[in-house]
Amino acid sequence: VVEQNVAGVVAIIIGVVGSVEVFGFLGEQKWVSPVISRKFTHVSVGSCMLTGMSCFPLGHSWPGRLGISSILMVFLFAFAFLAHMTDQQFAKLPPLLAARVRRLEKACCRTGKRIELMGGTFLYCAVLAQLVVFGWTSPLNVISFSVLIIGDGLADPVGRTFGGGMQYRVGNFGTKSLPGNLACFLGGMAGSLFWGSLFLWAGHWGPAGSFDWGRYVSSAAMCCMAGAVGEAVGPPDADNVTIMLFSNLFGYYLASSGHAPFLVTTLG
Repeated sequence: VVEQNVAGVVAIIIGVVGSVEVFGFLGEQKWVSPVISRKFTHVSVGSCMLTGMSCFPLGHSWPGRLGISSILMVFLFAFAFLAHMTDQQFAKLPPLLAARVRRLEKACCRTGKRIELMGGTFLYCAVLAQLVVFGWTSPLNVISFSVLIIGDGLADPVGRTFGGGMQYRVGNFGTKSLPGNLACFLGGMAGSLFWGSLFLWAGHWGPAGSFDWGRYVSSAAMCCMAGAVGEAVGPPDADNVTIMLFSNLFGYYLASSGHAPFLVTTLG
């Protein structure tokens, strides 16, 4: 059990670091735009984490659960430190570490400036850390992760590409679009169905024959819709928070109302 928890945490770390390295490299070479590099990193990091969570041992996953959350907290402190580092301090970093930071900038920052790490990247990591601790492998957590990872990951590039005259401003914070909102919903649903099937197969939600898949799908549709609303009204750098908040609040309502009480339970 201990070995399986450790292996799961290490595999997730490798997936996260590998995603940053790959898409940071693509951004450095200018093979993809900063927007695409940033969002592909967003999708890849979250996908590695959620897929890895399905492999932890049933009923004995607390060490891994806390391990993943602790690693995310380390990333948060690192983002805060790097974002506020002066150019003089950065120049004193060892060449290998400086190269890794520059690649992180290319993977996670639209403009390539380190201060952006304290924006959407910081909040994304903070939200993932909370979802891991409080929801772990519950159906609602899988749905919330899906909207946050796939839905939000698609919303920005789809909105920029197909938004056109269907864009609108969110206060003084930035611009969203109806195609982006729709992509958020559809991406969240696709992720909910894919990872839902994976977690059910892995046994985290009990025997497959006794799990109410129909109610799961209907609940996922409503929670993804709520998450898409959160994406639509949330400021661009803070919509990670509103997506998580809206989808979780609606999910807890569905669970407490008796429509889908299994949403907040797991054997993991």
